[in-house]
This record gives sequence, structure tokens and C-alpha cells, in this order.
Amino acid sequence: MAEDIQEVRQILKNLNKLSFMQEDLILKVRETSVTDPLYQNLINTQNKIKNDMKMISDSLFAMSKRQPQISNIINKELTSIDNQIGNSIEKLLQYNQGIYGSYRNTQATSSQQYAMTSMNNLSLLLAESLNNMQQNMKSKSKSKNNSKSQPKNQCNSPKQGKQSPKSMREMQEALNKEMERLKKELEGQKKGQNQKPRIGENAKINEELAKMAAQQEMIRKMMQQYSNDLKEEGGKSAGELDNLIKQMEQTETDIVNKIINQQTINRQ
Repeated sequence: MAEDIQEVRQILKNLNKLSFMQEDLILKVRETSVTDPLYQNLINTQNKIKNDMKMISDSLFAMSKRQPQISNIINKELTSIDNQIGNSIEKLLQYNQGIYGSYRNTQATSSQQYAMTSMNNLSLLLAESLNNMQQNMKSKSKSKNNSKSQPKNQCNSPKQGKQSPKSMREMQEALNKEMERLKKELEGQKKGQNQKPRIGENAKINEELAKMAAQQEMIRKMMQQYSNDLKEEGGKSAGELDNLIKQMEQTETDIVNKIINQQTINRQ
């Protein structure tokens, strides 16, 4: 059953916004002692994230029932988010006492980090699904236009040609340039940590990261298919290809965890 593009886009937008809120909360918990009057606000914020996540979870759970091929991934990440946010709230409340003085609650931030990683994993999945849906719409539209322009006795080719190594390399180079641009943006944010980010700025970066991760996964799958085709045609997949595929997979992980450095860019 096909999903509604607008609905998926809205879920992704809400999830990215929540991931940003969780990331911001992690930074504040690290900087705030448990006796600071603002500490109670941090507990309230974590409870708000939990409540907002419940609405997103309901939408994703409904999607998982319609899309059995991704249901295990969705349910796994949703369970992780629920457990880790629950652990975070428990740890925040546990140390909400004056006897702990200037203690900073690193135990809570550990659970918060795991929750944010699962949010980012779901964002990656949704971004990839959204990209596939948009590509399918373009393909159907193109196929429909081609069928109108062709003679009735002429059949369309059942599938498009394979992606060439050159085209995949060009796609990777374009993605590397985008990662280089985003790396500079993130470095600029670190230099100006004392300045308050513009409204929506971090949410925009989260969305860009999700799209980049989805694009990297798409290139990796193309490369994997190319490697499999070589094997099916009687040849052997070069060890360099297998190594490149592993490097691409590591880059996906880096992007999801918001690690964009020169090593990430130079890997491919």
C-alpha cells in the first residue's frame, strides 16, 4: 500500500524538529548542575519530547502495519526511543535533589544520546522512503508521457539501463561537495556557540543530514547491485568494490550521527 507523500514529509519534519530539541536538551543538561533552578525546566522539556514523540510514534506504527518490509526497523527504533527517553526521565528525577550539589547529570545524557540516534535512524528511513516515492512518481509520469508519444505497436523497455561506474562516481563527488559545504556550516556553528542559532537553523541542518544519509545509502545500493551483476555475469567483484561499499556504509553511519569531518569526505 502506497504512503501519502505529504504525510511522510510531515512526519519527517516533526521527527527532525524533535531530534533537534533532544540534541539541544543534551547540551543544556551537560552544562546545568542539578541544583540550578533551571534544572526543573530540563525535566519538563524531556517530558514534552516524550509526549510529542508519542504522536509521531502513533503515525509511524500505523505506517509499519501498512509496510511490513520496514515494520521491524520502525518498531525497533520506536522501542529504543521509548526506553531511552524513559531512562533519561528516571535519571533526571533521580538526581533532582540538593544533596548532589554541582553534579552534572551525565547518566541522563547517555540515554538521551541513544534516543537521538534512534530518531536520526528513523529520519534516515523516512528520507529514503520519501526519495523513493518521489522517484517513482517521476518514473510513472515519464513512462506515461513516453507511452503517449510512441506508436501503439512499440513497447517500452521493461527496465532502465544499469548505472555506470562513472555516473555513480559523479553522484558521489556531488554528495562529497554537499558534505564539505555542511561541514563548514557545522564548524561555523561551533565557533559561534555563544550565539543563539536562528529559528529553524538546526532543524534545517538535521533535514539536510537525513537527505545526505539517504543519498549515500542509495549510491551504496547502486554500487552493491553493480558488484552483484559482475558476479552474476561470471566475473568476480573486485576487492576494491567491496571495500568501497563498506566505506560508504561507514559514511552513512557518520552522517546519521552528525559526524562530518575531512575523513568522512575523503573516505570515497
